[in-house]
Amino acid sequence: MIFNTARNFLSGLFFIAAFCFCFSTSYSQNAKLDSLLSELKKRSFTGASSGGDTEKVKLLNDLSWEFKSIGSYDTAMNFAKAAFISASSVRIGTNSGWEKGIGKAMTNMANIYADKGDNDMAFEFYLKSLKSYEKTGDQKGMAGVYNNLGIVHADIGNYDKAIEFYFKALQIKETLGDKKGVANSYNNIGNIHANKNNYELAIEFYSKSLEIRNELGDKKGMAVPYSNIGAIYAKKGNYDKAIEFYSKSFSIRNELGDKKGMADLYLNIGAVHANKKEYEPAKDFYKKSLSLSKEIGYQEGVVVAYNNYGETYLEERKPAEAKKVLLEAAQVAKKIDASPELMRACFSLSECDSALGDFVSAYHYHKLFASLKDAITNNENNRLIAQMNAQYAGQKKDQAIELLNKDKENQRVIAAAESKKQKVILFSVCGFLLLVIGFAVFAWRSFLQKKKSNLAITKQKDIIEEKQKEILDSIYYARR
Repeated sequence: MIFNTARNFLSGLFFIAAFCFCFSTSYSQNAKLDSLLSELKKRSFTGASSGGDTEKVKLLNDLSWEFKSIGSYDTAMNFAKAAFISASSVRIGTNSGWEKGIGKAMTNMANIYADKGDNDMAFEFYLKSLKSYEKTGDQKGMAGVYNNLGIVHADIGNYDKAIEFYFKALQIKETLGDKKGVANSYNNIGNIHANKNNYELAIEFYSKSLEIRNELGDKKGMAVPYSNIGAIYAKKGNYDKAIEFYSKSFSIRNELGDKKGMADLYLNIGAVHANKKEYEPAKDFYKKSLSLSKEIGYQEGVVVAYNNYGETYLEERKPAEAKKVLLEAAQVAKKIDASPELMRACFSLSECDSALGDFVSAYHYHKLFASLKDAITNNENNRLIAQMNAQYAGQKKDQAIELLNKDKENQRVIAAAESKKQKVILFSVCGFLLLVIGFAVFAWRSFLQKKKSNLAITKQKDIIEEKQKEILDSIYYARR
C-alpha cells in the first residue's frame, strides 16, 4: 500500500485541497487544468470528498495525467497517490476497492516513472496495474498497459519485446472495435520497423494507420503517419516522395494551427532540399522554421534551425555567413543546456574559422567540441549500461507477467479439477443416499407385509382354536 493509515488518507486529501488554493492561479493559462482544479476544490470543501467515490477518483487521475503532460512530475505523482487511496476506499457492493480506479492510478505512476527514465519502477507499476485490470476483465485498461510496456521496451532498444507488447495491445483493440487504438498500434509497430531499418514494413504499418485515421476523419491523427512515411522516404533517398508526404502532413497541421508541428516540418523539408543540394530552398525553409519557433517559444526548434541554416552556408562555402548563424545556435544551445546541439555548433564553428584562416579560434572551438563529445560519449555509455540493466529488469518483469498468466491458468485448472472432484463427491453422496432411501422403503414395505401376514396368521390361528374349542365342547357335551 502507498498510504497505510486512515490518517495518512485524510492528510493526503487535506494536502490536495490546500494545493488547489495555492496553485490554481499558477496554471490558469491551462484551461483543462484550471477546470479540473476548480472541480476538485468544490468536492474537497463541500464534503463530496469525505468518502471514496468513483467520480473523485477519475478527477484525481485526470489531474495526475495533466500535470504529467506539462512535466510537473512530483505534483502528478501526488495526485496519482491520492487517486489510489480514494479508489481503495470505494465500496462496490460488499467489496472494498474500485479496481479500475486503482489500475488507472498505478498506470499514471508507471507513466511518470517512465517519463523520468526510471524504467525499473515503470515496469513494476505497469505490472501492478495489469493485475488490477485483469481482476475485473478490463480489456481496455489491459491494452493500454501492454502498449505502454511496448513503449518502454522501445525506449531501451528492446525492439522484439516492444513489438510483442504492441501486438498484444493491437489484438485487444481489434476485439473491442477500438479503431483509433488500432491506428495507434499500427503506428507504433511502424516505428519499431523504422528503427530496425525495415523500411517497407514500416511504410506498410504507417499506411494501415493512415487508412483508419482517414476513415475516422481524424485529421490530427493523419498528420503523424504522413510525417513518418515522409521520414522513411527521406532515409531511403527518395526525396521527392519525402517532400510529398511531409507536405501532406504540413497541410493538416497548418489547418489545425499546430505551429510546433509546422516548425518541425519546415526543418524536415529544408533538410530534404539540402540533401538534394538545393541550398536556397533549404535556407528558406530553415528561416520559416526559425521564425515560427521563435514566435511560439520553441527553443529546441530554434537551435536546430540555426544549426541547419549555418551548416547550409558552410556547404555553400560561405564561412562568414555561416559563423554569424552558428554563434546564435551555440548561444541558444548553451542557454537551454542542449549539449548535442552545442557540440554540433562548436564543430561547425571550428570549420568556419579554419576556412577563414583564424586557426586559434578554430582550435578553441575544436577543443570545446572534443570536450562536449567526451562528456556526451560518457553519458551515452552510462545510458547504454542503464539500458542493459533496464532490459534485464524488463526481462524479469516479462517473466513475472508470464508467471502471473501461468499462475492464473494453473488456478483455473485447479479450480476446474476441484469443481469436478466436488461434483463426483456430490453425485456419490446422492447415489448413496438414494440407495439408503431405497433400502429403507424396501425394508418398511417388507415390515408392513410381514406384519400383515402375521396378523392374518394370528387371526387364522384364533379361528382354528375357536373351532377346536367348539369341537371339544361338543365332545364334552356328548360324554355327559
